[in-house]
Amino acid sequence: MITVTFHLRPEKEISYPILIGDKLVSQIADLFPEIKTSDSVFILHDAAVGGVAKEIQSIIPAAHLIDVASGEKSKSFSQLERILKTLSVLQANRQSLIINVGGGMLTDLGGFVASVYMRGIGHMQVPTTLLGMVDAAIGGKTGIDLPQGKNAVGSFHHPKAILIDVNILDSLPQEQLREGLVEIIKIAAMSDRGLFEYLEQNIKQILGRETPALVSCIEQAVRLKVRLAEEDERDAGKRMFLNFGHTVGHAIEILTDFRISHGKAVSIGMIAEMQSVESAAIDRVRSLLQAIDMPTEMPTNLQMEDVLKCMRHDKKVLSGVVRITVPAAIGEPVLLPFQEPRFLQANR
Repeated sequence: MITVTFHLRPEKEISYPILIGDKLVSQIADLFPEIKTSDSVFILHDAAVGGVAKEIQSIIPAAHLIDVASGEKSKSFSQLERILKTLSVLQANRQSLIINVGGGMLTDLGGFVASVYMRGIGHMQVPTTLLGMVDAAIGGKTGIDLPQGKNAVGSFHHPKAILIDVNILDSLPQEQLREGLVEIIKIAAMSDRGLFEYLEQNIKQILGRETPALVSCIEQAVRLKVRLAEEDERDAGKRMFLNFGHTVGHAIEILTDFRISHGKAVSIGMIAEMQSVESAAIDRVRSLLQAIDMPTEMPTNLQMEDVLKCMRHDKKVLSGVVRITVPAAIGEPVLLPFQEPRFLQANR
């Protein structure tokens, strides 16, 4: 088992463990003593991973199960209200604990629920997708969507712990594995030339789910995400580098009503954003994305003017200027104004 510790700003004196290993879910109550000392435990889970949630409940028999329909549309005010009311009816209090079980949608939603119920209660993250393990569950960002933008309502609320059980990935569809790899390619391209080269050299083994290669890339990506989030908890500096591909990607998701999934949208967004500023790293990033069978071209059924309009709701917009983060070269991140003329020219 690998332990990575997230240290929040020193003056807050907050830290919590991120455990990475195989078959950890079966040990969850022993690994985290706070489960036994909580007044009550609620397992909030994506309906698609009910088996994992029930396994946890079998270890914590008094825990209550609360399921959430799969899909990004569940990151909504209506779902938030339903879950909060359920917690209230079941008499959750400030000493209760929520265990969030699912992918990025669920950990975003569940973290936000924990941040607002009774002005904040404890929660743990048990991500069940590769994307959730290396990105969404780490760093304390929580939120729900508005029609105008993803994660437009949210908070920073850190978990008590994160459990990454790679055994869960055995049943993950191959397409979702590839989508999680998009996030690893993203963080490597922006922050770590060594990890990017490791991916280039070992991508077949990772796609083949060979445990040593898969665990290695997960650990490296987690350590990178932790380092950036520790240095810039509130997403005002270096942590913005993790938004590479997401400015265009979020617009694609919204305009297609989430018919294009997050991983695919970010893959397309990475290349579109690099095209707009003529990044020298574009060929290597495109080749690696194509090696995992991810799309790299803008959808032909979208109007590029609509994409630009949607991008203006992005959180990095400053004084009306859309800003993006891209690698000038592998491992060399920059924050630049998005060049709309080049984007339009490349996607006529």
